[in-house]
Amino acid sequence: MTEQVGFGHHGEDLVRWFGGCAPSGRRAPIPVHAIPVWAGPPLWTVGPWRELHVRTVVQGDTRFAVVGVCAADDDQLVEVAHASDLASAAASWAGSFTIVRSRPGMVEVVTDTSGACPMYTVRTDDGHLVWGSSSRALAALRGSRVDQRWLAAHIGDKHATPTGHSAWEGVTPVPPGHRLLLHSGTADIERWWRPVSRSHEEALKRVRTCLVEGVRVRTGGLHVSTDLAGVDSTVLAVLASRFGPVTGVTAHPENSPEEGDLRYARALSIPGLSRRLFTMSEEHLPFGAAPLGLPPTDEPPPSAVSWAALAGQLRVTRHGTDGLHLTGDGGDNLFLPPPTHLLTLAREHRWARLWSDACAWARLRRRSPWPYVRAALTGDADALARSAPSPPPWLCVPPPRRRQVTDADDALVLLVRSVARSAASDTQLADHVGVEQHNPYFDGALLDAVVSLPHLFVSPRTGTSPY
Repeated sequence: MTEQVGFGHHGEDLVRWFGGCAPSGRRAPIPVHAIPVWAGPPLWTVGPWRELHVRTVVQGDTRFAVVGVCAADDDQLVEVAHASDLASAAASWAGSFTIVRSRPGMVEVVTDTSGACPMYTVRTDDGHLVWGSSSRALAALRGSRVDQRWLAAHIGDKHATPTGHSAWEGVTPVPPGHRLLLHSGTADIERWWRPVSRSHEEALKRVRTCLVEGVRVRTGGLHVSTDLAGVDSTVLAVLASRFGPVTGVTAHPENSPEEGDLRYARALSIPGLSRRLFTMSEEHLPFGAAPLGLPPTDEPPPSAVSWAALAGQLRVTRHGTDGLHLTGDGGDNLFLPPPTHLLTLAREHRWARLWSDACAWARLRRRSPWPYVRAALTGDADALARSAPSPPPWLCVPPPRRRQVTDADDALVLLVRSVARSAASDTQLADHVGVEQHNPYFDGALLDAVVSLPHLFVSPRTGTSPY
C-alpha cells in the first residue's frame, strides 16, 4: 500500500475539483480535503460534488469513472467501460465531463472536446506524476509560482495564451480533445477528437439534441435558476422549464425599473417559470468590493472586474432553489465566431460582402473597419482573431505571437476552448458562494455538432447564421 502525503490550500474544500496519480509504488500525494473514489493508483474528488456527477463502474480489474455532467445512463457506462477506443465510444454523450479508466499499470484520462473541464499534470520534486482539474491546487506541489510568460500573454490578449502553459509554473495543461495515458513513470498524450462534416439537417438536429440533453441532465427535476436576459440565457430557461421548476433572475439598475433586460424578460411566458430581480446599486459597479473579497481561482476569472455584482446575483439565485444555476455565457462565442472568414472573402474577391462584414464587426467592436479590411487583404489572421487592437503599453514582457489560424472552424474551436477554460474560474467563484454554476453552451458534443455544419458565413450586422 502506498503511503500518502497531503497537499492543498486553505478553503479548497469549497471548490469542486478532482484528480489522481500515475501508477507508482511510491507514496502518493493526496489533497488534504480529498474524498477517495478509489485507491492504487488513487482517484479523488474535492468539494461538494453531487452523487450523479461522480459515477463509477468496477468490473474485474477495470475501474471506470465519469466525473461531471453526463447524459449517458448506467447501462451505457457499463457498455463503454471496456471499449477499445474509450473516447470515441463516449463522444456522442451530451454534457460536460471527464472520463477516467484505471487498469493494472495504466490510467487513461479523456478530456472533453471544448475545454470546459480543464485538465493539468504536474511532476513533483520526487518524480511522482499527479493530474487534476485544478491548476492552482496542483501548483501547491511546485511552490505555487505564477508563470510569467503565461501571464504576459493573458494580459496582452487573453484568447492568445500559450496552450502548453498554465497560469502556474510546472503545471502543464492536457489539451482538450486528447487522452492522457499514464504508466509507471511515463505519460503520453494522444489526440482523440477531430471535427467531422455532417449534412445541414443532420448537424442542426444534433445541435438541438445536444443542447436539450445538456440542459435535461443538469436539471433532472431539481429547482434550478437561470439568467433571464438575452436570447442565449432565455433559451436555457425555456428548455429547463421542460424538466422542472425554474427561477429566472434578471439584473436591473436601481431606480430604473425599466432598464436592463427587464422588458425582454417580462415578454417570456412559460409554465413553471418564476421570476426574481437582482437590483444593482453603486456597490455592484465594476471593481466594487464584495463581502468575501475576490476568492482565489485557477486563473484570472472573466468576472473578476464585476465580482461584486456576480456575487450578489448568485446569492439571489440560491434562495428557494437547489443551488444549481445555468448561465447563457458562451452562446455568443459558439454561434458567432471571430471574423476569420474575411480571409476567405478576400481570396474569393467577394468585395461587397467583405466590406459589409468588416463594417459590421467594426461596429460590434467599436473600431474602424479598415484594420479588418487590411488584415483580410494581407492574410493577417492574427489581427482578425484579436478582440483588442494591441497589448497595453505598460506590458513589459512581450507576449508570444498568436498562432496563425486561417480556417474559420479552427478559429471557432480555439476561441471556444479559450473562453471555456477561463469560464471554469468563474465556476470556482460560484463555488465559494455555494452555487453550482453550469455553462451548457460549452458542452463538448455541442461544439462538435456546431463545427460539423457546412460553411456559412456569419454577419453580426444581420445575425445571418446556419445555427
